[in-house]
Amino acid sequence: YFGSSLHLNSCALLAPYTMSGGGALWGTFDEAANEAGFKAAVEAWRQSKSTPEPVKASSQQLPVASFQVGDEVEVRDYEDQTWNPGVVTCTEPLKVQPLGKQKSFTFEMVQRRCSAGTQA
Repeated sequence: YFGSSLHLNSCALLAPYTMSGGGALWGTFDEAANEAGFKAAVEAWRQSKSTPEPVKASSQQLPVASFQVGDEVEVRDYEDQTWNPGVVTCTEPLKVQPLGKQKSFTFEMVQRRCSAGTQA
């Protein structure tokens, strides 16, 4: 019977034991430090790639100046990734806000998007 005082008392006795302690499993997590480490790892990975990319943000088929804020584009970071739709939010550096995201990012590969959703 779940409403019994015995059950409630036994749960109350267990709660301090399970929630306290510390130990390795209950340590602290430094989110800012881990985020910085992750970003550095991604940047190192991007720089170490030796496969040529068809369109690079730094050396695109279209000059960066040809993109304007509000342009509909498709983006990805490597060739095996699918193209994702987005909108240009900044031209220097070129940043795109992917559809459904709240922030803008730089991408390795950017191309214009036709109205039908296919590349130009």
